[in-house]
Amino acid sequence: MTTVSLQTLLETYIPRDRALEMAEAIVNEMDLIGFPVEEAHFTPPGLWQEIGALPQAEYVLPPNLFDINSAKGHDALDGSFLTTGNLLRLGQCVMLARRYIPSLWPGDFAPLIRGHKHLDALNEIWWLKFWRGIEVVNAGPKESENDPDFEWQIRIRDGLATGVINLEVKRRTSNINQFFKKGKPTASILNISKKFKAVEDGCANIAALTIYHPVSSEIDRRLRLWLEKQKHLHGLLIWTEGNLNTIPLKKFFKESHRWAEFLILDPEPEDLKVAGHSRGTLCEAEDAPRFLTELVNRIRNQ
Repeated sequence: MTTVSLQTLLETYIPRDRALEMAEAIVNEMDLIGFPVEEAHFTPPGLWQEIGALPQAEYVLPPNLFDINSAKGHDALDGSFLTTGNLLRLGQCVMLARRYIPSLWPGDFAPLIRGHKHLDALNEIWWLKFWRGIEVVNAGPKESENDPDFEWQIRIRDGLATGVINLEVKRRTSNINQFFKKGKPTASILNISKKFKAVEDGCANIAALTIYHPVSSEIDRRLRLWLEKQKHLHGLLIWTEGNLNTIPLKKFFKESHRWAEFLILDPEPEDLKVAGHSRGTLCEAEDAPRFLTELVNRIRNQ
């Protein structure tokens, strides 16, 4: 895609000048990386209006583990945030990477952007946007299984106050799968707490999850209880991507590290203009009778 075509698509969501700046950045950076941006037409145009969303500019992702027609059977998924990326989010991530991690971008990220971890890599970058007063961002230690291996160490100065945020980032597509299978999406916290160890005063260990369907108030309650039991984890952030009429950013913090919560910026209007539409299989063919029986029972008990 050309700068002009990208700018035209982006102007649906952001002002003309910013759309041009973002389009130029996407073209330049993706050329350096060797990832051609190709517009995706997975979702019929009228479907966006049906769900009350702006028509979304999406692009084709590199081959990955998602494909509705794959051999994965009941685990197969595709669509937004799975086999297609969101052009606005791509542009935001390019701009953030240029600003905060110029020594790592695009070089260290190029193989990831070209490969099946494309969206995971962008998600790591995108979570940098929420922190106030960033002075420097360093890659996390990523050492051995027995040592901390979080994504980012962010040094912050807000007025006269200084602090350090150790940030672990996860993208939970299992949240989509649970929505299709049971209508009860979850927010998996598997293996997060072991990413951290004890830290000094003025440093907070934070985990950030990106999910795609809102979770229930009961799941919220369980997450708060879980956080209180974690020895070295001080806060949990959850962003629900692409869902309308929800509060997309949830924040759970221990009282001892409430100061870190005040370093988090609110979402910008453009952050809220991203929508998604995905689809998935319900079960393997041989499991259909059992699945349908369970589905009927769930409906009757609602």
